Amino acid sequence: MTSTFPKGHEMTTTVLSVNTASTFVFAAEFDQLVLSTGVAIVNTTSVAIETSFGFANVVVDGSAYGTMGFFDSSTSGGDIVAVGQAGSLVGVGGDGIDIKGNGSDITNAGRIDGTESDGIQCGQDTTVINQGAIEGYFDAIVGAGHDAINNSGTMSSLAIQRQTIYESSGDDTIFNSGMITSSSQSAGIFLNGSSNSVTNTGTIGGGFYGIFMTGGSNTVTNSGTISGLNIAIGFGGNDGGASIRNTGLIEGVGFDAVAIEFSNSGAVAVSNLGTILGLVVFDGSDATMNNSGAIDGEIAFFGDNNTYLGGHGETDGIIDCSGSHGLYTGGADGTTFSIAASQLASTDTITGGASTYDTLDITGAGAVSLSALKNVSGFETLSLAASESIVIRGTLADTAAGNALTIDTSGFDLVNLASVTSTTDAITIWGAAGDVITAGASRDTFGFGAASASTGSGYDLIAGVNFAHDRFDVTTNIDAVTGINTAVTSGTLSNASFNTDLAADLGSTKLSADHAVLFTASAGQLIGDRFLVVDLNGTAGYQANSDLVIRLTGATGTLTTANFI
Repeated sequence: MTSTFPKGHEMTTTVLSVNTASTFVFAAEFDQLVLSTGVAIVNTTSVAIETSFGFANVVVDGSAYGTMGFFDSSTSGGDIVAVGQAGSLVGVGGDGIDIKGNGSDITNAGRIDGTESDGIQCGQDTTVINQGAIEGYFDAIVGAGHDAINNSGTMSSLAIQRQTIYESSGDDTIFNSGMITSSSQSAGIFLNGSSNSVTNTGTIGGGFYGIFMTGGSNTVTNSGTISGLNIAIGFGGNDGGASIRNTGLIEGVGFDAVAIEFSNSGAVAVSNLGTILGLVVFDGSDATMNNSGAIDGEIAFFGDNNTYLGGHGETDGIIDCSGSHGLYTGGADGTTFSIAASQLASTDTITGGASTYDTLDITGAGAVSLSALKNVSGFETLSLAASESIVIRGTLADTAAGNALTIDTSGFDLVNLASVTSTTDAITIWGAAGDVITAGASRDTFGFGAASASTGSGYDLIAGVNFAHDRFDVTTNIDAVTGINTAVTSGTLSNASFNTDLAADLGSTKLSADHAVLFTASAGQLIGDRFLVVDLNGTAGYQANSDLVIRLTGATGTLTTANFI
């Protein structure tokens, strides 16, 4: 292997063709050392190759072992170091290469190793081209910024909490088509400062981070594999302007591991056309994620003015829409968005995707007004937390696939469908204990997965049922309601003795097995209240907490077995 300085510089070349135990010391700048194939410098007490002038030209086709392999103590830098396929530069106790100045070029097709320190330490504006192996007990490469690193070989670090590539300042450019790995609690690549760029077509893996960057305007372009035991790609500090474009695989490997994290994001962007495995976290505002690939993990937006565009992508995890003024659009596969009732407002635009099974999960107790749902559309399922109050807009059902909207309650929810005016809409509500539901003009189905969803004094209240087109789904409990008993209009019913009273009011002659009956109390605290009672356990008469009890107000039409599915 040969390596030369530009024309115009006089150079004295020394060719070592015999083994030696002495340090080779450069006599002047621009001089060249050629360590021939099969020849070794082995110095167990000092540096193998050393200069104090800078601008040294080192060609290593043999082996150089010392307390450091090559050491330039000057601040001049400008060294050219070339290690051939059969060559090795090894620091036993120190760095493989240690250059204090800036502007050096290092090319490696063999081995550079700092067995108890760093593989390479260098100043700014250094170029490293590696086709071989660079290893450090601490770091493989420690740079000062403005460096260019091209790796098609292997780079690794061994110690915990150290990095394979570490740059203390920004404007670094790294291209990897080989393999970069680190030990536990460490990063494959750790870049400080702004305007850093990492392009990966190979493999980057870290015992904590695959890649970690601080500062703004940093970019990662990946068509290979980037993984981290805790976080695959992390951005910290003021990371505004940072971006990721992925057509490969980004993976957080450990349990609950994070694939991508922007810890202080502002105007950051992720474009995914590949695969992301693990959580994706945007802690700040003004983030944009465009997904036309596959994401297996939760996506969390915690700031304001964030955007998610599902495109043709798929997600297998909830998209958390915390913050305000968000713009979120689902993808080709079923998408689940989650937002707190207290945060959902008319300034949020949340739209389901092209699938027929998109879900909006509204969390936390609170009220959701008609105006808060102004820009919510395209969902087939709404999932409510306990003790929520929600007024459903007609457009929610109008924009659901087949005009069919399902609402899952969690108990003690208030669901108002009065604003739904289209008779072609079909809304199904799966209730839980203590819900209050106001029916609308839509064809409504009230589903009960078990008697506990509405029984005893924990009954649901449904206002405005129209027996001409509304139905009750009890098929998870019995095969069918086979008959309607004659309405019972006399009996005592009070809250404190609800189950005892109702059992006395609806004996085996009043409620047959697998039948339903309408009961109106004529005495007690609940005098005048009307209830639909459905036998669910196959035993005639009302049995406490085993049969369905629903309070009805304003019901119209005639109850028949056709009202049950």
